Amino acid sequence: MLKRNNLVKRLYKQTAAYFKKKSYATLKCGYILKEYEDWKNNIILPEVADYIVKKREDSAGKDTHTGLYSIQVSN
Repeated sequence: MLKRNNLVKRLYKQTAAYFKKKSYATLKCGYILKEYEDWKNNIILPEVADYIVKKREDSAGKDTHTGLYSIQVSN
């Protein structure tokens, strides 16, 4: 069984390799996308990213309760 630190290092390495393979711009560490606006590149299935965008648009300007805390959603 992998210890947490080893698992995290492995995940960082795999993420950096995935972003590099896709030619996504990252920060120096390689496993964080350079621009916040590129968050969709973190989602493997485009359908999931599209779903998130639609949910954000549908709830724009409304109070949204996440189950953990309430947030004001805005674009």
